[in-house]
Amino acid sequence: MGTNQTPSIGELLRRVRHETGLSQRAFAEVAGTSGPTLAAYESGAKEPRLSTLDRMAGRADYRVEVRLVQSGRGAALRSRRERRSLALAAATAAAVERNFAGACRVAEENLKLSDVVVGNNAARQWNAEWRQVLARGPKAVRSTLLDSSAHGHDMRQMTPFAGLLTDEARAAALATADAFDLLVGAA
Repeated sequence: MGTNQTPSIGELLRRVRHETGLSQRAFAEVAGTSGPTLAAYESGAKEPRLSTLDRMAGRADYRVEVRLVQSGRGAALRSRRERRSLALAAATAAAVERNFAGACRVAEENLKLSDVVVGNNAARQWNAEWRQVLARGPKAVRSTLLDSSAHGHDMRQMTPFAGLLTDEARAAALATADAFDLLVGAA
């Protein structure tokens, strides 16, 4: 596997199994499948259905996340949206650092509203994680907001800081990101 290639399902299953410290036979039993079937998955001879993969991962305390990612022009547009998201995140992080107590009040109000709206679905985990970040202070908030990983993107999508930036501050942050795109000839 090259450095930029996505690992195969078989490679991922083998990693999970190695992390559990189980043999193929023992892992197959825990995962609710047969040893030969697991061997076929790991070798790439067979691919499990998504529901099977999810079941197997869950029994090893993992979860499966699926993302559809655009390529070509769609990737360029996604990249622009991500730069704009990071620009807004940087402006938000600066506002949090200027008035952490006030930002925490806004965040907690938004988290309470979100808890009511999301009920017991998976989005509740993001609220819990944001509460943990807030408890660690403004540097943790900045780090989380500016995390460029997929997880950082997800955290920004569930930010509890809605309403913290003024319209003018939002416009300035977006203008800065757009000016960067013009300078470098981005999409």
